[in-house]
Amino acid sequence: MTGPSSAPIPDDVRRFIVEAIDSIPALEALLLMRRDPGQHWTTGMLAAALYMEPKQVAPFLSDLASRGLCGTADNSEPRYFWRPATPDLAQALDRLADVYARHLVAVTNLIHSKPRPSVRGFSDAFRIRGTE
Repeated sequence: MTGPSSAPIPDDVRRFIVEAIDSIPALEALLLMRRDPGQHWTTGMLAAALYMEPKQVAPFLSDLASRGLCGTADNSEPRYFWRPATPDLAQALDRLADVYARHLVAVTNLIHSKPRPSVRGFSDAFRIRGTE
């Protein structure tokens, strides 16, 4: 019998994935930025590297930047680069990159098992909130 400590995804990484990573392409984009921290990526560059259309990539890049998982600069078009907003986020992303390299299928399955952001937003609208 296996317990939580023998799981391929440590609890802290599992929580981070659940809270911050909504798709494999979003994770892969972050890993591309992490591998080349000096590179400023346009949406088109990341889309090409991920074999996707820019219109598919733009929303999650914007979301990653708004969550502080990467940096962004807006010249004539947005550019994204490796600069997590805090050392804690950088450390969490480093741990995730390590676990993903060793347990690709487990991480992929966890990400795919999460409800889509639109579904979470819809269900949040029906949560019963406590009164103050």
